[in-house]
Amino acid sequence: MIRFLLFFIFPSAIHCCLVVKSVEPRKCIQWYKHTQTRSIPAKCECPYLALDKYNIQSHKAGQNWYESNPTDVLLLPPKIQVDDCSITVQCSEEDYSLRIFGGKRNYDLGYYAANALCDSSNQTWLLDDNSGFLRSIETIDAVCWKDICSCPIQQVDEFLVPEYINFYPVYLDYLFQFELYKPSFEMDYCPTEIRCPENMQKALISQDEFLEGGSKFRCEKDDKGRPIWEVTRDGEDKVRFKSYYLYATCINRDLGGVKPPSGTGVCYCDHAFLDPDSQNGDKLMNFDTRIEEHSERCEWYLYCRYPTNIARTVINGKIVKSKSFHATCNADTKLWSITNNEEVFENQPVFFHDCVEL
Repeated sequence: MIRFLLFFIFPSAIHCCLVVKSVEPRKCIQWYKHTQTRSIPAKCECPYLALDKYNIQSHKAGQNWYESNPTDVLLLPPKIQVDDCSITVQCSEEDYSLRIFGGKRNYDLGYYAANALCDSSNQTWLLDDNSGFLRSIETIDAVCWKDICSCPIQQVDEFLVPEYINFYPVYLDYLFQFELYKPSFEMDYCPTEIRCPENMQKALISQDEFLEGGSKFRCEKDDKGRPIWEVTRDGEDKVRFKSYYLYATCINRDLGGVKPPSGTGVCYCDHAFLDPDSQNGDKLMNFDTRIEEHSERCEWYLYCRYPTNIARTVINGKIVKSKSFHATCNADTKLWSITNNEEVFENQPVFFHDCVEL
């Protein structure tokens, strides 16, 4: 009876107590659950690596680039600064360029620093490549490098002939008779001459030119600012020939060489490197060009040594890129049939060939 009377005398007070007891604990439970389910931001763990002349040998993309580079290069590790989820990569030496291997694609930053943000949601980098856009890349593996000499020159001996000059006319028609040895020259800067043992002849080779005996050469620029060798004979000022690529060897006339497996050949269709003016923005990698000859020089197979590069030729007046090309020379008409991806293109007057960077 007393409880019944109190209910009518103090209804609001009892109601407030009921509200307090029923509502406030529910709010506490909801707040507790909210604090327990709040997500914790993922840590920034995007991968990066400073490369140098030692660890680049075991780095897949870096090794391919380093070994296929047409000139000798010096390598230094870059300076890397990491601040939480951002990174800055730069070269300490002023004359070194920065190169980044990003997984699926590589980037040349030149003398500029690289800045990137780590996207912690998928642990990939957003790289500012100085193009005005952010590029999503898997990793930042970076190296600083510089050319020892911007004009490429390659030593050639018996073992390197198949790698470089096996399809050059001067080798097929003349040099195959002798044993070839590597010459010596300065490697820390652009050389101006080669040295051979006293009983051997010096020789400089380009695709279209050959100079045997004493000679001088210097790295100059063509009318478009591209590095090019100018070759002169000892004691002369007149330039004998110019070439964007130069091969050097020592000829031992006392020992016979190995005759080319294709023999002297019966097919003499025209072939040549593409004109440098046809680069179309591509970076030439002609030291990477490989040509296998078969059937008395009538069957040619063109490809690039490293997968980071791609072969080019000209078909019906247009430059075509592919992993490889098969070309057949018609000994009677002196015209080529070029096969690309199982499609045959007949009556091509010249089989052009080179390699460029992907």
